[in-house]
Amino acid sequence: MIVMSAFTSWFYAEEAGRIGGRPPAKVGLGSTPVGRYAGGMVGRWDADRLVAAIGSSPKKGRGLREEAVALLARLPDYRWVGVYRLEGDTLVLDAYVGAPTEHDRIPVGRGVCGTAVAEDRNVVVEDVRKLDNYLACSLETRSEIVVLIRAGDGSILGQIDVDGHRVGAFDASDEAVLERVAAILAERWEP
Repeated sequence: MIVMSAFTSWFYAEEAGRIGGRPPAKVGLGSTPVGRYAGGMVGRWDADRLVAAIGSSPKKGRGLREEAVALLARLPDYRWVGVYRLEGDTLVLDAYVGAPTEHDRIPVGRGVCGTAVAEDRNVVVEDVRKLDNYLACSLETRSEIVVLIRAGDGSILGQIDVDGHRVGAFDASDEAVLERVAAILAERWEP
């Protein structure tokens, strides 16, 4: 039996059936749109509601990661959203929403995801076409953001990876929201 918070249930009902590789619709979490279409940014009020929806889930481990990526994938410009687990020196694709990818195992130091771990930092890429080290998951991808998921001791558990189909799709407001989500995932991490 799937148990969801009232808000999460409402959020899923907004676009029933969105999961499964279809592109996210440009929807809001209320009266204010989320994301940056029409010149806006991820709004603080909407970001708070999104993070609260993920945080109020009774799930943990992979179930929570699946719910988190499904909710994040509803944000405008979030065309592919995934969580990779760090296993030794390899990132292993865990939960995702979007087109299938052949990059289900990424060595640390390779591509945007592997570089984020190797350099121990979040990465925001305005235009992936300008990178020599880019692993193309989709020909449509133009921008990417990777936010590390850290345990309480600072060690890296994994990462949230988001691809966008337009140049400059992500900025510091996206990073801040994803860091809050990463903290929730870390608190309830199970491999």
